[in-house]
Amino acid sequence: MSDGNAAYAGIEAYELYCGNVALADRERVEALLEKASARLSEIVAEYGVDEEAKATALEEVCCNMVARRMRSASAVPLSSVSLQANGFMQTMNYATSSRVGWQLYEEDYDALGIAVGGVACVYPWRRSS
Repeated sequence: MSDGNAAYAGIEAYELYCGNVALADRERVEALLEKASARLSEIVAEYGVDEEAKATALEEVCCNMVARRMRSASAVPLSSVSLQANGFMQTMNYATSSRVGWQLYEEDYDALGIAVGGVACVYPWRRSS
């Protein structure tokens, strides 16, 4: 996608990884593949990912991002739940994000060869023997 115009994955790749797409959803999936590719392009630039070496991984991650987005959009948007029994009431509120599906999971970073997390330990003292 280094030319800025092409998506990392097309509808054919999406169907290969995620299953057939209904005719009514094809246009939406194609648009989401472009949006996911734009987000991946930012990540590629930020982490210096070799697009040629990781082309297959980029295609798969792009499809996975769109699949997550499609699942989150089809779910009923739940923001809170209230329970009441014998004078006891509990309310749970859920945060909702408009970026659901666009964040990468640990396995996505692994597939792209990006190391995330970890803690560097610094020992400011030296043990004497």
